[in-house]
Amino acid sequence: MAVPGGRSVCLAAASEAPIKSSIAFRAIAPYDAHEVFAKFAGPMRGLITWFDVEWLRPRHRVIAEATVRHCMTPSEVFDISMRLGGALAPYVSRNAIMNRTPEARLARRLMDADGIVVPKLHQHAEEWFGLLERNWGWNSRYWEQRALVALRDRRYRRARDYAEQAVGLEQHPLPMTTCALVMIASAENDASLRDQQRERFLKEGVELVDDAIRRASARGWAEIPPYHVLLIHSVRVSRKLLGELPSWLSEKIRAHARDASRLFSYDPEMGKALADLQKAKVI
Repeated sequence: MAVPGGRSVCLAAASEAPIKSSIAFRAIAPYDAHEVFAKFAGPMRGLITWFDVEWLRPRHRVIAEATVRHCMTPSEVFDISMRLGGALAPYVSRNAIMNRTPEARLARRLMDADGIVVPKLHQHAEEWFGLLERNWGWNSRYWEQRALVALRDRRYRRARDYAEQAVGLEQHPLPMTTCALVMIASAENDASLRDQQRERFLKEGVELVDDAIRRASARGWAEIPPYHVLLIHSVRVSRKLLGELPSWLSEKIRAHARDASRLFSYDPEMGKALADLQKAKVI
């Protein structure tokens, strides 16, 4: 197998982050260090550049994206990204995440369910997440993204388990919003649920996203996803399952509709949702 040093650098750059040389070398162990250095300093010199003493990146991001998309097989992406995830683990802590260090940003993008790595893994994404659990099981975002992959694969029970694990680790608006989305999607699509269970999961999802919006507002943080879950997803699913919007849902909508209009009326979907709710005299 070819030494994957340059490909690990390209994988990081395609995730919009440079990488420390120490992490790149850790990611490609147990390859011989002399051979690795020769690869970087020799044939790959035209592709990979050092900067600020200890950082590596391709000379252009297009090189990185083209390498990952067209020159790496799913098996190579699996192996190198798993190595990279393990190599990053000692450099990422809760403080690193709060301080948004380059290593924390790279780990975040590496595990993004909609990023450049996970979609390329296809049916092996669950196995990949499972192998990373030893190093990343403490991290709420790890469970959040694993839940989204399970949801995409229609493994609703697993998605709920993973999303609840994320919230259990951190009562933060992001995992709470993801968990709410998983609960509401389960209510709509999980064929194994009885009608009473569907309504319960819908209500739990609405309570979670209401809490997420309140917590985000208290932090001065305004993002569209929780409003999208509340005003679009929960409304659609409620009408589909119950034929109406029950009072407990209408109350939550009215509590947040004004802020949604003030902050996100520019968004076409949100604008339409608010207009429909106003027409139905919910708000």
